[in-house]
Amino acid sequence: MQIIASFDPIHLLSFVAFEFAFDKVSQSGEVEPAQDFIAEYAFGLCSAIPFDTPREAPNKSILDEFGGLLRSIFNEVSLYFGIELAATAAKEKALIDLRVQALLKFLFQRGDAHRYYQYPFIRSLYLGHDKFFRDHFGFGVDDAISEAKTISTSAQGKLQQQLEIVGKFKQAVELIADAVQDGTVARTQSLEAFRKEVQELPEVKKVLPNPTAFAHSLRQNPFEIDIRSPLQKVILERLAIKFGKNPEFAEFKKSPGWPTNSGEHTTHPVILHEGRYYSFVPQMVWRNLREIFDSWIEAADSSYFKEVVFDPKKDIGRSSWLERESVDLLQRLLPGCRVYRNVFYNEQVSASESKRREIDALIEYDRNIIIVSAKSGEWSLASRRGAPNSMAEEIARLVVEGFEQGYAAKQYIETAESASFTDEGGTTQITFDSTTRPRATYTINVTLSALGPAAIQLNALKAVGLLPANQFAWSVSINDLRVIADICETPSEFLFYLQRRLRFNLFEQLRGADELDLFAYFLDQGLFFDEARFKGVSLFSVGPNTYDLDRFFTELENATPNPAKPRLAISSDFRNLIKAIERTNCDGLSEITLYLLNLDGVYHEQVSTNLALLRKKVSEDNLCHHSTIVVGNDVGLTVELRGNDAKAEPVDDRYCLLKKYQLKIPTWLFISVAADFQPAKHDRAAIFRGEWKFDAAMEAVLQKFREHKLQMAAANRGKIGRNDQCPCGSGLKYKKCCGR
Repeated sequence: MQIIASFDPIHLLSFVAFEFAFDKVSQSGEVEPAQDFIAEYAFGLCSAIPFDTPREAPNKSILDEFGGLLRSIFNEVSLYFGIELAATAAKEKALIDLRVQALLKFLFQRGDAHRYYQYPFIRSLYLGHDKFFRDHFGFGVDDAISEAKTISTSAQGKLQQQLEIVGKFKQAVELIADAVQDGTVARTQSLEAFRKEVQELPEVKKVLPNPTAFAHSLRQNPFEIDIRSPLQKVILERLAIKFGKNPEFAEFKKSPGWPTNSGEHTTHPVILHEGRYYSFVPQMVWRNLREIFDSWIEAADSSYFKEVVFDPKKDIGRSSWLERESVDLLQRLLPGCRVYRNVFYNEQVSASESKRREIDALIEYDRNIIIVSAKSGEWSLASRRGAPNSMAEEIARLVVEGFEQGYAAKQYIETAESASFTDEGGTTQITFDSTTRPRATYTINVTLSALGPAAIQLNALKAVGLLPANQFAWSVSINDLRVIADICETPSEFLFYLQRRLRFNLFEQLRGADELDLFAYFLDQGLFFDEARFKGVSLFSVGPNTYDLDRFFTELENATPNPAKPRLAISSDFRNLIKAIERTNCDGLSEITLYLLNLDGVYHEQVSTNLALLRKKVSEDNLCHHSTIVVGNDVGLTVELRGNDAKAEPVDDRYCLLKKYQLKIPTWLFISVAADFQPAKHDRAAIFRGEWKFDAAMEAVLQKFREHKLQMAAANRGKIGRNDQCPCGSGLKYKKCCGR
């Protein structure tokens, strides 16, 4: 604090902003990520100290010392909480671990969404309150967001411009040195004459057409905000704080000047000094917009804030908004699904008593049921900083309550003789019985706030008694769900992620601080985990993995042509097959696609290889070709790719039933699609089920099939070796099958 009180804070913050607030790119092209959390901390400290009288500008050694102190404070904070965790009794470790993860996320990973998503999220959330903004503040929601966008990009643009000017000056100096060296400019003239002569050099004029204007630009502080209109100034006045108006950040008794302290700077991320506005940490403006807008509304009319913004029955209220957005995103992920919003059912609590319960939404897709709970409550600053009481209370309200609602409805669907859901007036919307029960039922808890590790480390919640042992579900923030909806290319990919994501909860060794870290790991490696992999492993951390996602969103934001979208790591043929199966719209299509997606690496590679071979054959003769594989003793799979020659003879159900009988496989999957994977009239997919039973008629058909295969094999390749695979397709050696 002594450095801040002794030197000009504008210079200190300008140094900190340049040093920490932006990514740095080396000459080799490597990117050093910004440490804007350090810049934000320095902003909090500097805004706490009055700056009423002029102070000297800090020299380089002071600036270096200041930067070093800021870094060391963050290192010490991490060390402090690491020691606290290490010293904790084993029975308390789960909660402390959760607290430390939440705190470290708060300290080092600011914000809940990429800037590309933050603006449309804020606009959608607050646009219903636009009239309130105009009546009370004199500007609309879009005006405030527009100014936030300008602030968040202008400083970086000015810095880039200054760097380019510095580069031009360096280039001009080199040209002047060459001119002196070769005698074009005399060394012995006066300084003024020398300056005029070198400025008239054609090469120099080309690089520096107006050196005076360039020099003036370099003297401007790039973090000062240019005022372009009276409306902009009105908005900036609401965003701004003066030096000395944030004393609580530095004076908090328990931890003065601690990085986790509260302060006015979080809702006032702009400095106002001597009539000039500065944005030293532009990320604070767009990242904190929800906190900023809420503070404005509450200060202007606390009744409106409580009775409208947070009223679950108001259409423009936060709860209703979150329910609508959640369902809309899930409809995008599962096109063609049936949606039942705000439905009710009677839960039997005793032999003579029932309780009417409500769920926010129920979604049906190919007999998969998704039960949706939406929780719009706040994940407070105290919880984000790891305060145990706040965390316990808010986890119970935002996670556990949603899980309990979903789990109760899931139990009702799976156990009631007739599970009926109605609208508020009592009209039946959907009923499940023994013949229509879903193949799978999932519970999703969507939150307005990103809960970080509290939504991921469910085993920690169970260890401290916050979550019952049998209530695994998926808790996801609305912004993360939006990312997943934009990246997943098919409904099957989403259901696949949902399956793998729920399975993540089964392994106590797994750690993850962010949903998108898990999603990025899923895209790259499938999020496959098993007991054998973790034998003897006490901790496995997933993340950070979001580089490709962040790059993609930045390219979208910058309108980069043809940005490379992150995709699930499967072959193009495999992906096209999944899409083709979904287009058949057959009953059980998701069961087929999920089975394919869950294949281990060996079988996945085998299917991909077979698809490539089949496409090659079809390209040569334009007929129909198929391949069959058997996975373990449980499932057989026949895939057919069809040409369009009239002579083509496609496989029919009889072939699959025969193979199923021959190999005594309880489940057989059949897929027949066009070889180019384009929509075609005869595309189909089917599942054949049933335990093996002796069938005399089928035995006769099987014998004819074997004889036919043997004749074809003998005609094509002559004598069959005893150790060759049997031509009948049993998968056995000839000597153990038809050669006996």
